[in-house]
Amino acid sequence: MEKDITGRAAEKSAKIIANVLENVKSKVPLGPGQVKMTREELRREMSNMRGEPMRQLIDILGDEEVLNIMRGR
Repeated sequence: MEKDITGRAAEKSAKIIANVLENVKSKVPLGPGQVKMTREELRREMSNMRGEPMRQLIDILGDEEVLNIMRGR
């Protein structure tokens, strides 16, 4: 069965939107897995951390790694 003009327009629009979404996903970092920080940015952010966020970072990276980052190594 042949699609009418509305069906063809909806199908074409869906393809265009899918392409736009694919382009945005490839260019924009989404989610924590794609976030990259330099050592300097990480050190600056760590210097502002207090309490529980710092404790969680220490649990993830370890004491020595956190100290090395804070010292600039």
